[in-house]
Amino acid sequence: MSTRVEVVLYGDAPLLLPAELPDGIEAETMAEPLRPSDDTNWHGDDADAAALVAAATHAMAIRYCGDADLHVAQSLLADVLESIGALSCARTIDGTFVVVDVYSIDARMLVAAVARFRSEEPQARLWIGARPDGDALQVETFGLRKLGMREVHLSAVPEASLPAVSGFLNKLCHYVSVTGAPIRPGDSVSFGWVDLRMLPAEGVVGYPDDAERCAPPFVLAATGVVPGVLVAAEPASDASDEWVIGVARAAKVYRQLSEACHSCGITAEIDVPRATSTAVVCDRVPRGGPVEARRLAPDETGASGWVVVCRDPSHDHEPAESFTVVTLLQLVGWAPRLYGMIAAPVGTGLAVGPDDELTIRLPSDGSDVPA
Repeated sequence: MSTRVEVVLYGDAPLLLPAELPDGIEAETMAEPLRPSDDTNWHGDDADAAALVAAATHAMAIRYCGDADLHVAQSLLADVLESIGALSCARTIDGTFVVVDVYSIDARMLVAAVARFRSEEPQARLWIGARPDGDALQVETFGLRKLGMREVHLSAVPEASLPAVSGFLNKLCHYVSVTGAPIRPGDSVSFGWVDLRMLPAEGVVGYPDDAERCAPPFVLAATGVVPGVLVAAEPASDASDEWVIGVARAAKVYRQLSEACHSCGITAEIDVPRATSTAVVCDRVPRGGPVEARRLAPDETGASGWVVVCRDPSHDHEPAESFTVVTLLQLVGWAPRLYGMIAAPVGTGLAVGPDDELTIRLPSDGSDVPA
């Protein structure tokens, strides 16, 4: 998988290159500094940096393209930036420099940029842009191409769901950066309870894969290359085979399950599981009635950690044959009162009584809270 990182270094003094550059790094002085358009949205920027970029008298394009992983590529780039900064500052003591990450549209002062490029945090590798579209937002990434995959576009995102959507995209970026496996057209990815399907934009009727939708003008002017786009689609309901463009339902479910935990005082380690994640249940749970549930640390891939038993004192829960493994979707069909707290963290206990009342045992101190 090829890795590509591109930056433009701006300065109010001449920029000097070291005698040698690392393998894979190219740099060239710009006769005329590239200017971002007035409508460019900056990430992690301050007004001083934006002003310097707009007025800089010198600029240099620096890029890495090769087989190194992203962190190695960024570290190489950071080394080069430090060298250029040291040489240039030696010539002009009071020079000021700003680095613009072309793919992430991120303008930072030189020292902050070097620290950022050395970071292994996924948030340092991805910018998420949100633009109004009627009553909702169009949310899109800029930066996933650096990880060798298409950018992702999510349509019809309610404003209230933007934090959840941003968290989902950062987890997606983290997965790609850690595993090195890009998300490809047709792949499914989990947005909490709901599984999404990533469709190629060029294959979606009425959804053009055009330059203006993919990237802002500054990216196009700097790279001349527009990546492909993946458009997220979600099932119309848990039981539906119909795929609908957008993530409105997935985001709403994620937000509701998270807020249910917040309302009980649980704010840390909330984990919204997939509907297809598994739970271990005693064989009398499908009959309905009072149950008890506890979330343990999952012991295998795809497991939610939830263990649910009936509250019938005559039922022996010691034999292994008293239990079966089912999906969470099946479980909440039998015990719907559990659904609202299905995202509660490991250590949480739940009890559904004869009158369908729900009691929550908090993982922090073991105290009981009525739902």
